Amino acid sequence: MTDEGHLWVWGDNEFGRLGLGHADRIEENYYPNRVGETSDVWTDFSHSGSNLYGVKNNKLYAAGENNNYNIGLGLLNTETQLSMIEVPGVDITEINSWQSSWGGFISIKNNGELWGFGHALAHGHGEPVEETGKGN
Repeated sequence: MTDEGHLWVWGDNEFGRLGLGHADRIEENYYPNRVGETSDVWTDFSHSGSNLYGVKNNKLYAAGENNNYNIGLGLLNTETQLSMIEVPGVDITEINSWQSSWGGFISIKNNGELWGFGHALAHGHGEPVEETGKGN
């Protein structure tokens, strides 16, 4: 990420995980590519195996594999996302910290609750994580 807040990515683009709008595995992917429009300003980002997560305008966005609900779009959307798409129901101002994990991401809310998003964390969308580590 640049000082201006622009996100640049490169590497293996399997499942469209770089958020470039395609899932092609081509040589150009191994050189820096800018994600988003010229006006997009990202404040944070994280990468998880087959997904890319970013924060823009206090909202969480993700791209990549979603066949196991990996990016937190809920049970009704299992399509691979080739471009950054907003993860609904996440207000980043309510989150103290967040981290990608294999198969999704977890967050600690300002009130101390641990939330999980994605496969094996919370059935595909954000929910509090119980003491057993399994979502509701």
